[in-house]
Amino acid sequence: MLLMLYLKAWERLFSLILLFCYFFLVTCDISLFSRSVQVTKNLPPSELNALYNFYISLNGPNWHWFNESATIPWNFSVPNPNPCLQKWQGLSCNCLSSPSYCYLDEINLPLHNLSGIFPQSVGTFTSLTRLALLRNNITGSIPTAVIANLTSLTTLDLRNNLLYGPIPWNINKIANLQVLSLENNFFEGPLPRNLFRLKALKALLLQYNMLNGTLSSAISDLKQLQELALSLNHFTGTLPIGIGNLTHLQDLEIKFNRLHGPIPRTIGLLTNLSNLAFSGNNLSQSIPFEIGNLTQLKSLNLDQNRLTGSLPGSLGNLTKLFQLYINNNLVFGSLPVAMFNSDVKVLTTVSLGSNLITGKLPSEISHWARTLQFFSLSRNRMTGSFPTESFSNASLRVLSMNFNFFYGAFPNNSFPNGTVLIDIDIGGNSFSGSPPSNHWPVLAYYLAYDNYFDGVISPLFHTSSRLYYFEISHNFLTGIVPDWLSRSIL
Repeated sequence: MLLMLYLKAWERLFSLILLFCYFFLVTCDISLFSRSVQVTKNLPPSELNALYNFYISLNGPNWHWFNESATIPWNFSVPNPNPCLQKWQGLSCNCLSSPSYCYLDEINLPLHNLSGIFPQSVGTFTSLTRLALLRNNITGSIPTAVIANLTSLTTLDLRNNLLYGPIPWNINKIANLQVLSLENNFFEGPLPRNLFRLKALKALLLQYNMLNGTLSSAISDLKQLQELALSLNHFTGTLPIGIGNLTHLQDLEIKFNRLHGPIPRTIGLLTNLSNLAFSGNNLSQSIPFEIGNLTQLKSLNLDQNRLTGSLPGSLGNLTKLFQLYINNNLVFGSLPVAMFNSDVKVLTTVSLGSNLITGKLPSEISHWARTLQFFSLSRNRMTGSFPTESFSNASLRVLSMNFNFFYGAFPNNSFPNGTVLIDIDIGGNSFSGSPPSNHWPVLAYYLAYDNYFDGVISPLFHTSSRLYYFEISHNFLTGIVPDWLSRSIL
């Protein structure tokens, strides 16, 4: 009896195992079948036709193709072309959102020699998240009808083309846009008001165009911006105070426009900035003390403005600074000692030339000299003697101090032997004694004209095999010009 019950139990268990295996095999078969169906999906006819029109409109037969093992050039001549399955170069597809079709997700064709008028057919690709046609020869304007359809875009990159006309007024239709790069084209007119409704925008790159008008205070609404580049346009007016609301900014460049007025003190709120460039405008008044709050700053460029006042000592707070450009302004007063913070350890370039700076060069310059490669104080009103020990550990390549009122001896031990000095210009001062003549093996430019140097030309100059320009006129040097000098220069 027990044996019979035991056999029946095994019978039932075996039946359950068979039933499980049957359903498992059927499910696997269906799964495999569905996958085979999925990979054979193609673009819908409307998108495939639009892609062909896109190809023909932009001179597709003459495109340049990159040698990529994972993708192939476009080919509409084959039977039943399938861009997604065949992995056409520059295309990415979404085949999961629909049971019947794939849809274009990305068109990425930089440097492919696209040429012709921006095609209307782009508006057919309503699922596009990225359109990148940079560095080609596309012309014409961007149709507003196209913009109205590309509501899924997160990146629109058309830089380095030949596009013109205004930025489409309905640009806000691309509500999720994060990157708008139209730089190096011929766009003109003011920035459309709807541009400032793109709340997700992280990068707005519009430099090298012909845009004009004022910078709207509404720019402060773009609170997610990390990059703002408006250089080399025709913007006028003042920098909006609300620019301080863009606290995520890391890169801010508005060079070579026609802006005037002060740098707003709210600039000090942009504590994530690593690059700030306002050069080539007509900005005036003093450099705000609050600029010292930008402790992440690596490059500061305020060249070619009309900035006045003395340099703020808070510049010494910028301990991560690599480059400082305040050349060609109206800055006056002496150099504040607080600038030369000993914690500034990566500074390589300082350009303070063509200003009205007075006073002596502080010995604390030695804190910067350890890393400085380019140092310019030319065309100022500085005086005093050259601090002998300040550059004893210098790695200078270029020293420009011409047209000041420096006097006294220019000590030959100011720079260590074997330094990589390439260019020294101390002309137009009142230095006296022997001209500097250290062993500088790669020296190419030596200018010590219009001083009070005396003595004979040192033979040490002959050790520089790269000497290209040598000027020591209007001094009190004696002797005969050596043959090596004329041979080196010629």
